[in-house]
Amino acid sequence: MGALLFAGATFLCAKLAVLLSAPASTFLSFWLPAGLYLGVLLLRETRDWPWFVLAALPANVLFDWSYGTPPGAALGFAAADAIEALAGAWLVRRFVAQRPELGSLKELTGLLVCGAVLSPAVGAVLGAWTLTAAGMSHSYWKSWADWWGNNAMATSLLTPLLLAWSGKWKFKQPGVFPWARVGEAALLTVTLAGSAWYVLTVDKGINAPYKSRLILPLVWAGLRFGRRGATAANLFLALLMAFFTTHYLQGLTPVEIAAGSYVGTLQSFLTVAVIIALVPTVVLAERNRKVLALEQGEERFRRAFDDAPIGMSLVSPEGRWLRVNEALCQMLGWSETEMLQSDFQHITHPEDLQKDLGSLMQVLSGEIPSYQMEKRYFHKSGTVVPVNLSVSLMRNLDGEPLYFVSQIENITERKQYETEREKLIGDLQQALAEVKKLSGLLPICASCKKIRDDSGYWNQIETYITKHSSAFFSHGICPQCADKFLKEAGLTLPDKKRGDAESS
Repeated sequence: MGALLFAGATFLCAKLAVLLSAPASTFLSFWLPAGLYLGVLLLRETRDWPWFVLAALPANVLFDWSYGTPPGAALGFAAADAIEALAGAWLVRRFVAQRPELGSLKELTGLLVCGAVLSPAVGAVLGAWTLTAAGMSHSYWKSWADWWGNNAMATSLLTPLLLAWSGKWKFKQPGVFPWARVGEAALLTVTLAGSAWYVLTVDKGINAPYKSRLILPLVWAGLRFGRRGATAANLFLALLMAFFTTHYLQGLTPVEIAAGSYVGTLQSFLTVAVIIALVPTVVLAERNRKVLALEQGEERFRRAFDDAPIGMSLVSPEGRWLRVNEALCQMLGWSETEMLQSDFQHITHPEDLQKDLGSLMQVLSGEIPSYQMEKRYFHKSGTVVPVNLSVSLMRNLDGEPLYFVSQIENITERKQYETEREKLIGDLQQALAEVKKLSGLLPICASCKKIRDDSGYWNQIETYITKHSSAFFSHGICPQCADKFLKEAGLTLPDKKRGDAESS
């Protein structure tokens, strides 16, 4: 559906281009389909380009056929238009942006250079060749220059308008129609039309020395209505000037009319008008957009700073507090006013100060971008507050230091937990060292050698020692007991067995 609408718009733009030219003249003020072609391709996905090229082909051929153009020449013109638009769209997307919105001077310059200078030069090569080959022109280079000028002018006027007006509408107050702006736009339109009519039909026409005054309403449109206003005013003035010049021929001699020199004058003036109207408008829009990013970024930073659950501060390179949040004030017990009248050195524990200052100097010198450390602050009550400190440095565009950004996390609970954990580990290690370790006075029976435990029970010595130590028992017999038992039994232990008994 979009391609069919594009085909219809191409045919109507071609008819309008003829209407804006002098009757029975071969000179065109500007070829509007060129600006339409490039603008539509830039607004569509690359995968859609072949469909629009195919849609433009019959529209171009039908237009040329209606004026008696030979079929071969009509196809050549259609091919030249397609090559020109495709080349311009590719150059803009390759070197400028996927979809320029005229939001920066870079985008505007890139669009005009790629779309209104280079691509018409490419199309003019085939277009001029077609004109001379079909016998419709006797000079290749004059045809090339005419083609380039007509298409470059149309691209400068129509393509920026399509790009600027394709975005979403935004009202400062949603749901409220800006009637005052509509009234101002109507006044601007009447002023521009009246001025153009007077200069081009009553005064000396396109050669009038005061036609530069027509640029003033264009500046008004750009400053008050932005890129949309500037592009619309540019195209409106171009249509008025082309129609009044070619139909009233005010101030033109027969020689100028026959030579078509007025077309160059018209195009030169409109080129200057486009630049004067669009460049300040785009620069102003770019500046406003940067200021609005900046403002939004500052607002986000302010909210993140003030509402942070941890302490936040901005500190001068000399160490003075520049800004502190509520969390930091509550952490240290000082009011914001008291904090801002002092510096961090006065509330830093002396044992941590030199390390902190050393790290700050490294950041200032550029040796490190930031640092983290554990340090201790003094609470207003005199107690020590352990914190985890993270510090980075903000610099200006010249690289000079502005202020330190500090994040301060209270780690008092973590330190208490670590202390308790270390004490618990120490206690456990001490308890493990004393587990099953016999100590103290052990009551032993002088007769049976049993040991009395803490409950008053008498246990075999092996049972008691096994229960209260890590030792294990194996039973054997010593040589003395072995000799004693053998003598009582009337036996003697051989030497080998005696050795075994001793070893066991």
